[in-house]
Amino acid sequence: MKRPVAVVIVLMLLCPTLCLASVEKKLYFPNGKVRAVLRYNANQMLDGPFKVFWPNGKLRQQGRYKNGILILPVKQYSMTGTPVNF
Repeated sequence: MKRPVAVVIVLMLLCPTLCLASVEKKLYFPNGKVRAVLRYNANQMLDGPFKVFWPNGKLRQQGRYKNGILILPVKQYSMTGTPVNF
């Protein structure tokens, strides 16, 4: 009966690198509103869509990372939520 417990413990130790294809992380402003939503791959590199918000809760930027590299273009928005063109 001790052998299955050891297997479970080993799987739990390996799970952060093998089981998680991607992890979503949220960062917050001191006022409690979401500051950013980021995704990380199993290698702990930014990977996938991201969003950054203004302190008022409006969207500031959105884009995508691939294995830690920022993929252009990145969409940007003013504090009122209107798109900003460069």
